[in-house]
Parts: sequence; structure tokens; C-alpha cells
Amino acid sequence: MFLSFDLLVFLGWLFVSSFLPGAILSFSIFRKDEFNFIEKLFIGFALGFVLLPLIPFLLYLFLGIKYSYTIALFAVGLLYLMAFAFFVKNKVYENITFPDLTILKPEKGNLFEVSTEHLISIALLVILVITYLVRIGSYGPIFMELDPYYYTYMSTQLLTVGENPFNDTTAWYPEVTVSHRDIPAISYLESTWYTLYTGGGAYDNMLLSVIASMYPPIAAVLAVFFIYLLVSAVTKREFGLITAGLATFIPIFIYKLASGEQEVQPYAFFALFFFYAMYVISLRRKEIIFPILASLAWIALGLGSSSQVLALVGVLLFTIAQSILFFLRDDDHEGLKHLLTVNGIIFVLGVFIGSAIVKSLFEVGTISLSNALTFAIPILFSGVLYLVKQKLPKEQQIVALGAILILGLVVYVSPFGEHIKEVGRATFQIAQYNAPLDRTIAEQGVAPTAFGGQIGFIAQEYSFPKTLDSIPNFFNALAFLILIPFSLISNLVLYLFVSAVNLTLNTGISYNDKDVSLLLFWFFLYLLSIVYALFRFIKKEDDGLFLFFLAIILPPFVVGLLKAKYTIYAAVLFAIAIGVTLGQVGKVFEDPKHHGVVKKFPQSFVLIIGALFVILQFAHMGLAPSLLWGSLQTTFQNNPDALAAKFSVLCSVTNDGDVCAAAKDPMGYASQGTNFQYDQKLCMLSMFSNPTYLQSPSTAPFWEPQATYLRCTRLSDYWINSMEWIKNNTEPGARIVSWWYYGHWINFFGERNAVVRNEHASHKMIGDVAHGYLDATPQQLKDWMIAHDSKYALFDVELISGGNSLGGKYGALNYLSCARDNETTVLKQPGESVCEAEHLWETIFVSQIPCTISSLTNKTGLTAYKLKVGDITLPYYPSDCMQPANSQIADQCRMVYQVVPTYCVGETTLVNGQKTPTTFYLNETYPNGDLKLNKAQLALPAQLPTIHLGTVTQATLIYTNDPIWLDNGVVKSGYEDRKGKFYDSNLYHAMFLGNIPGFKLVYTSPDGAVRIFKIEE
Repeated sequence: MFLSFDLLVFLGWLFVSSFLPGAILSFSIFRKDEFNFIEKLFIGFALGFVLLPLIPFLLYLFLGIKYSYTIALFAVGLLYLMAFAFFVKNKVYENITFPDLTILKPEKGNLFEVSTEHLISIALLVILVITYLVRIGSYGPIFMELDPYYYTYMSTQLLTVGENPFNDTTAWYPEVTVSHRDIPAISYLESTWYTLYTGGGAYDNMLLSVIASMYPPIAAVLAVFFIYLLVSAVTKREFGLITAGLATFIPIFIYKLASGEQEVQPYAFFALFFFYAMYVISLRRKEIIFPILASLAWIALGLGSSSQVLALVGVLLFTIAQSILFFLRDDDHEGLKHLLTVNGIIFVLGVFIGSAIVKSLFEVGTISLSNALTFAIPILFSGVLYLVKQKLPKEQQIVALGAILILGLVVYVSPFGEHIKEVGRATFQIAQYNAPLDRTIAEQGVAPTAFGGQIGFIAQEYSFPKTLDSIPNFFNALAFLILIPFSLISNLVLYLFVSAVNLTLNTGISYNDKDVSLLLFWFFLYLLSIVYALFRFIKKEDDGLFLFFLAIILPPFVVGLLKAKYTIYAAVLFAIAIGVTLGQVGKVFEDPKHHGVVKKFPQSFVLIIGALFVILQFAHMGLAPSLLWGSLQTTFQNNPDALAAKFSVLCSVTNDGDVCAAAKDPMGYASQGTNFQYDQKLCMLSMFSNPTYLQSPSTAPFWEPQATYLRCTRLSDYWINSMEWIKNNTEPGARIVSWWYYGHWINFFGERNAVVRNEHASHKMIGDVAHGYLDATPQQLKDWMIAHDSKYALFDVELISGGNSLGGKYGALNYLSCARDNETTVLKQPGESVCEAEHLWETIFVSQIPCTISSLTNKTGLTAYKLKVGDITLPYYPSDCMQPANSQIADQCRMVYQVVPTYCVGETTLVNGQKTPTTFYLNETYPNGDLKLNKAQLALPAQLPTIHLGTVTQATLIYTNDPIWLDNGVVKSGYEDRKGKFYDSNLYHAMFLGNIPGFKLVYTSPDGAVRIFKIEE
């Protein structure tokens, strides 16, 4: 069945349901505000984006009304009613005018005349459109990801049962009670989009997945807009525009907010910067509407993400620091009063009502005051200083402040201060490993020392080249020498900051110096801008909002430099730091003592520098231009008929069966199923201008490969096949045990329950599954599955395959199984324990050194070695030792790693008369003196250069139950010769032997990559 989706129809519904009513509401609220047309328009879009799902959510939470198509229509109608109510109340109809965007004005004697405001608006609109286009191209139902399908399943529940139950038993049964009551702001939004698009039609998980994939690029547009608004609020619109341009083209920010990434991060960035922008504007203006909007943004942040802690920490640090500075600088208490008022409104509407009541009632069914108590701390602090400022004479105020700070310090070091420390640890402990599972998740790993590839040109790293024989090398050397001092200072500051955090919060975070780069250069300039802003604050020329930016930027920035998962936060906040820095530089030239050209030219120069960096950021690695081009191309999966002519030509050239079938009957081919419509090869051929680029992408124009790979990324065929088999062949309510990676897919695509899955609700159960796959007997695995209401066990090639060798996710299973059995700990890295070594496969390295198998027949072979580090046998040869860079590394390799002669590799004759290479023990013989046969098949051969033995052939030994061997004249299987616990594991039985005692093999994917076993009744 062909999955039909019309992007323009969807955008039409988006415009009608969210954009238009939100815009009416925004223009009504800000009728006389200084926001320009574009700013009002996108603030309105954000309001519609938040309010539309909030209506059905609140109806369910407080009235128990389940979600339905009728409720979706009611929500849209109510949103329009609200918008028109403000429209009439504020009499907006009395002076409706359209913005003057005319740039052709010949009557003024200047053919092209356009104001700076119009230029900024046009440039902002261009940036926002490009923001959307570079991210939308990858939309589709089977984008290769894990977590998005967990969050999309929340919408599945709304569309199928009308609510998210408190205990849905979709995983972790019976040990943990779980639900999908996490992010109603997203799930109700996606559900509303789905019902509006389908007109209340039946549920289709693939169509829902496509519609859900629409949300990340839209959230990206709004996030970039509020980044612009945030920086504009404290500098100028020009610098806000530069910041938006720098942020939107950050590579990691493009990838993680692209279509298909419908998890919490896109919404978190939107809501976080919505809150930050409204909070800053609240502090700069006196209108009550802004803290109200900040409260709405806080609610959205809590209901649509897990990033509320960032805003909480930022406000806490800023309020305390700002209160102290206001107290010390000002003679009156107006600054403290306004700060107290803004925070008070946000506390009541956002933190108490939004978080403590609404969010907590939905998630756990009770009111939780945790965030409210934390948010109340800075309010209480400001309130006390306000009263001291108001009631005590000036000479006593400093004494009172000292007493308050001492009291606060006493409370902090007492048990009562533990709550505050926990908030800080929530931010900073994510930069360290807290459990063995953390060490097995790639994104939980340590961040790199260079960030140019992830953050873009603004973080480009430089090193001194070996030679200066080219212009690029010369400029690299020059940049390296210029940036060294700034990098050294920045690394020192960051190290001291991390040390201070460890001392204050009793954490164990380690900091590794980052490479010489523009990132550290800009960070150094940002620190200088903070010092300059403080100087201006003391002179009462600055309102102190530099502290707010310091509070929201520095902690996440440092964490993102330490841990890979949070690098995206560091990247975006880094762009904001650059924008704020440029704004501060601009203020230097706003000094009244500067006049005319002396004042104007340096400011223009700063803007030119900023614009240049935006252009370089856009062009970096060709990513953004490539994706922009790619989003405009037609692909087979979205419009098969449009590719018929191109595929007909390709068919005649390549004679590829799939291409020819798709060319002959495009819709017929695509309608055969998901794997046919979303065939990756056909998608890539849709994008590439030449079919040879499919095999040689490096020869393609630079813009084609990157766009092609992102747009055509998808789940492998075998996963779609296996999930569809689960959906169609297992009983309703069946529960499937698998490795945790696949739990979300089982829920969403397979529409069945999982045992464990990606949110890691029980580390114990994940360890139990690892143990069951690697260490348990078949009966023990069976008993554990029955206790957890499961009859089906899924095994897959990714658990053991690492390309041309064994590996894949096996290292994680092995490590967690050993950790579960208390044979390794989080203090050790994966692969360091004896337990893990005992569960590895046999790997041998066949040298060119001859050996004798039989002196009677003069049969010879080649000596095979095993590689050891102490008592641990390694399954791989370390890459550093293959072609060592210098003699020092070579000597270290020889000292650390030992090669041990173990087998003689030669030919033997099988039962069927076929000759095959195998292994013979070097230290065991038959009575006649011939080397004894080790009945192993040699698999996955690979040629390797080594420092120990020269060129060797690496091979993995496989032992099976097949009676194919002649062992001294007796027919035998090779399984009796197995060595190591790997060969006894249920995983090995499933993937290599094809059977597990007590289980029945009920499914094998066409390529054998996935196997599903069922407990025999």
C-alpha cells in the first residue's frame, strides 16, 4: 500500500490551525508595541504552536475529556475565538495597515530605497525560510533513529485510546510502572495535526510518523527566531540577525532538528529560547504581558521537554547575582522591585501552576513542589534584599547583606542545602558516568577536543602543519600561532570553572584541554565582554542582563564541551555568546565621545565581520548549501511517477532490476510495501545526477552526497520486515524481549509490548537481558522471560557484527552482563575486565611463518597467533600498532601486547570430500605425532599490517553442531572444541547455530539479520 502525504496540504492545515489564529492574537496583543511586522507574526506563530495543543490537554487533565477529532476541531475553534476576542477588545480593526515593504521609490529620486528595518526583516525572513528548508528534506516514516518513536507513540495512544494511561505496561513489566505521560505539548500537537490532516480518519502508524516528522523543522524556525529576538533585546536587531544566522547553520543543530528527529530536543530549543527572550524583555520593559508570556513559555518548556532545569538554574544564578549587584550599586530599590515582580509572576503562573500543578498532575497524579521550592529561593533572596534596602539605613545595609550571605552559606553546607546541590548536580553530573549503562551509550561519551565538524566554522580548530609549502598550510600555521594564547587562557578558565563546580557540588567531573580553535578565541572575547559589561553596569550604563546571559550560557556550554550528548546546547549557546560579544563591541563605539565617521565606521565594521562569519558558517563543509539544494529535489518515495522518465534512462544504462521495475510501473512498485516505496537505492538515485555516484560518492559534486545521505537515511529493510512480522503474526498484547535499542520500534512499528527499551527505566532489567543473552542457560532465559510476560526473544546481527569482524553492540552487552554479575564496575571502561575477556570469541592472526602439521605426510601450514595483554586475550589488533607513527609507539606496542603461537592453519578434508582451511593445535598431537585437529571454521578473514608479525590474516573461529569434520577418521561436529563462554551464549546459539533449546525459531528476516524465537509450549 502506497503511503500518500502532501506536504503543501499539511502546511495549509498548519497555517489555518496555528499560524493564522496565533498571528491574529499576536497583532492584537502587540497592537501598539515596537515589535515589527515579522516579529509580531512569528511571536503569533509561537503562540499558536503552544496554545493549540494546550487546549485539548487541559480539557483532558481537568475535565477528563479524551482526545478525539471533535476535540481537535473545538481546540482550533477556541483558539480563533480567543484571537478574535483580543482583536475586538483592543480594536485592532480600527487601524489595520500593511507594512510598507516597497523598495522601488523613483518619486524620491532614488530608485532603490529601503530602510534598515526592512532589510533586517527581509534578511530574517530569508534566514527562517532557509532554516526550514535545510531541515525538511529528510521527512518520512522510517527515518533512522531510536528515541523519536518513543515520543511519537504518545500520539499513538491519543489517536487510538484518547489518552495516555498512567500504567500502559508497554515495557518494563512487571518491575517498573511506566507511562507515556511525558510531553503532552508535543503529543497533543502531533495528534491534532494528524486528525486535521486526515479529517478524523483511521489511525495509520506510518502516516503519523510522517506527520510527526514535520515538527522538528518548525520548532527549529521558532527557536532561531527567538534566538534573534533574545539577542536583539539586549543589543540591536542587526546583532540578533547575525546570531540567528550563526546558530541556524550549526551542523549539529541542523542534524538534530531535521525532519525525523521528533523527540524532545527540537521543542526544548524552541521553548527554552521563547522563555529566555520573554524573560529578558520582561526585565527591560514594564508591561505585564511579557512575564505572562514568559510563564507560558515556561509551561511549554515543562510540557514539551525535559530541559526545564536549564531555565531553572539560569534564573536561580542570575537572580541571586543580579540582586546583589542591584543592592550594592543602586541607592533605590526599584531594580530589585522589578526583578522581584517579574520572577513573582513567573513563579505563580509558570512554576507553581504550570509545573507544580499541571505538569505534575499529568505525569504522576500528584502535586510536586520540587521546582517551585528551587525557584522560590532566588525570589526569597531578592525579597529579603528588597526589604533590607527599603527598611534599613544605608550604613547598615552592607552589614545585613554580609549576614544574609553568611546565613546562606551555612544553609548551603547544611543538610537543608542538599536540595540546591541536587539542582546543580542535575546540570553537571550529566558530564560524568554515573552507571555502567552510561559508558555503553555513544552520546553519553566524552566530547571531542575539536568541534569544527559539529559546531561549524565559528569553532574551527587549527594545528601547525608539517610543511608550509602551500597557501592553506601557511594560513593554518598563522591562525594557529595567533590563536594559541587565547586558547591557553580559555582552557585555563574552563579548567578552573570545572574545578570550582567539583568543589561546590562535590562532583567528579574532569576537564580535558580543547584544541586551539576559534571556539576558544570567541570564548575569550566573550569573557572580556562580560568584564566590559560589568564595568558599564557599575557606571549605571548597563542594566546587568550580561549576568543573565552568563548564567544561561556558561554551565551548559561547559557541560557540552565535556559530554557528547550535550554538545548541541554548547553549540547554540556559543552562537549566542558571539552575538552578545559583538553587541558589546558595538556599544564601545556608541560612546557619546565618538562622533560621525569615527562612531559609525567601527560599528559597520563589526556588522561586516558578523555577516562574514554567517556566510562562512553557512558555507562550512558545504552542508547547509547541500541540504538547501537537496530539499528542492523530488525523490521516488514522495512522488514515484515523477521519477519514471529518469529511471527509464537509468534502466537502460544500468539494467538494475529494481530501477527497471520502478521505471516500468512506479506506483505499482512503490505500493508493494514500505521497503519498496522507501527503497534507499531508489531514493539515492533520485538525488544523484549520475548513477555512478552511488558507488563513488566522492566523485559527485560536493552538494549531492550530504543531501542524499541525510534525505535517504532510513531504518534497514530487515528492521521494517521484522517489525511488520511482529505486528501481523504475534498475538495482541504480546511482549517481545530484545536489546533495549529496539524497544521503541517494537512499540511503534510492531505495535506490541517490549520488555526493555530506550528510556532505561530499569538498569537492572537491561543488565538482566544482557545476562540472559550472554551468560544464562536457555532454561534460565526462558524462566526470566516467563516472569516478565514474554514469549518472544529477538536476536539481531547488529548485536555481534561490526562490519568485517564481530563486534557491533556486543561490547555493550558483554560489559553490562559482567556489571550485572558484579564482575566489573562503572569505574572500569568496557573491555577492561577478565569477565568480558572470558565472553569473547576466538580471533587468530595467521602469519607467514610455516609450521608442520604432519611430519609423516609432510603436510605444513602457517602459524596462527593470539594477541594478549597480560592474561586477557584480545579479539582485535589495535589500530595504533598496525602502522605506528613513530618508533616510540612501535616499542610501546611490543611491550604492551604479546603474540602467543596457538594454532597451525592448514587444509583438512571434510566428510563430503571438500577441502577447507582450519586450525590444528600446536601443543596437542595424535598418537602418530600429527597435530590434533581443532574443528573450527575460519570466518571474516581480513589482511592486517602488524608491528609484531608483519602482514597477517585476521580470522574469527566459528564452531557449529554440523557433523562435517573427520577427526582422526571419526565424524564429528566442531562444537565440542569451542573455547570461551561466547560459544555457549544464547546469542551465539540464535545467530550462528539457529536454535536455542526450549525455543522455536518462528521468524528469520530475508537476509538473516534478525531472528525471533518463541518459547515452546
